[in-house]
This record gives sequence, structure tokens and C-alpha cells, in this order.
Amino acid sequence: MDNEYALKDGLINVNRWHGLADEEYTADVNLGPPCRFMPALMDQSRHKYTLFIDDDLLPGKRVVEHFLKAAETVNDEFATLGQIGRYFKVNGDRAEYIKRNVGRGLLPMPVDMTCRAHFVHTLNVFHAGLWAGIAGSSCPAGAPHRNDDISLCLGIATARVSPTPLPLQCFLTPADEDPETSIRLAELPDNDSISRLPDHLSSRNEYASWFVARGWKSCRPR
Repeated sequence: MDNEYALKDGLINVNRWHGLADEEYTADVNLGPPCRFMPALMDQSRHKYTLFIDDDLLPGKRVVEHFLKAAETVNDEFATLGQIGRYFKVNGDRAEYIKRNVGRGLLPMPVDMTCRAHFVHTLNVFHAGLWAGIAGSSCPAGAPHRNDDISLCLGIATARVSPTPLPLQCFLTPADEDPETSIRLAELPDNDSISRLPDHLSSRNEYASWFVARGWKSCRPR
């Protein structure tokens, strides 16, 4: 980038991550949200975790450390970890996306999905890509392609990859007052975000309903 939002040298690199992250992937061409899965799918054996962050967020230098500690608090059993989370309201076979952030507390908070940044076990990214591929032929046009966060969160949960009889759960990490552990230490304009499309909410509803039909269940408090 050559404008005022360009990253300064050294803002986000290996040294600033204190050695906790050893590879960073960027794309010069926008191939759509699912393209973020490709680096993890191509090299699943080298890294236990992958952190996905939206391209309009500039995270703090201790955000990886924050997620590693949060993983320990849930015994390393989770679909995704994040700092922004949402619920769906499920009625029968229909899911309605609730566009309201769930509050973080002192303990990990179960949510239906994390948003804008997702900390995952790298091996589980396969399930997100698999479900997105299956949904591509049976879900309303564009829904899987435009909702990669649903593919991650609901896809991993639906895959039943938990070491226990229960499905893996998405969690919000415990609240932290240290700004350097935030996924959005700074935020760039998002005028071209998919979330601004007029059918964004209906697209999310359709895709989540597709997962409901395949056994996914909401954890929203009644």
C-alpha cells in the first residue's frame, strides 16, 4: 500500500510478535474470503495454530500470546477463539443472525461464532474448507463464499472433531485491559466490506440455516 494506511516497517513482523508467530501471509489480489484458508490448508503439519485477522484490523503485538493463554483456559478444546462474538436465534430449521456483540467477561464465553479474528487449530481449517465446498452446490449462491467466518465456526463445530462426545465450541477470550492484546489496536476504514452489502444479513441467515439442517446447534442462552 502506498497511502496513509500503509503499514510502517516493523509494525507487524516476527520480532514484534516475540517469536510466537513465525509466518505471515498476505495476498496482493483479493480472491474472496475463502482464500484466507489456503496457506493453512497447504501446510497443515508445521503449525499447531493459525490466527486469521480481517484486513482492516491492526492487532497489538501481544495478541498471539493472549490467544495461546486463552487456549489453555479451555483445555485447548475449542472450535475458534476470538474477541468479538455473535449468536444466532434458531427457530426450527431457520437461523437468524443477531448483529449485536456478546460481552466478554472474566472467563471464556461460549458464542455461536467469532467475528473478524479467529484463532484455530490449523488441522481443523480443513473442515471449514470442506463444508464450504459442499455448501457451494446446495446453499444459496454466494453464501459460503462470502461468509468464511461461518465456515470456520459452524463448520468446525459441525464436524464433531472434539476429543470428547460433545462438539467443539467457539469462545470469546477473557477480557483484557492491555491494549497490546487487542485484535484491533487500530482499525482501518471498511467502506468496501462485505458486511455493507444489502443482502449481507440474509446471506448469513441462509448459510447458518444450512448448517442447522446438518446438526449444528446454537449455544445462545434462552
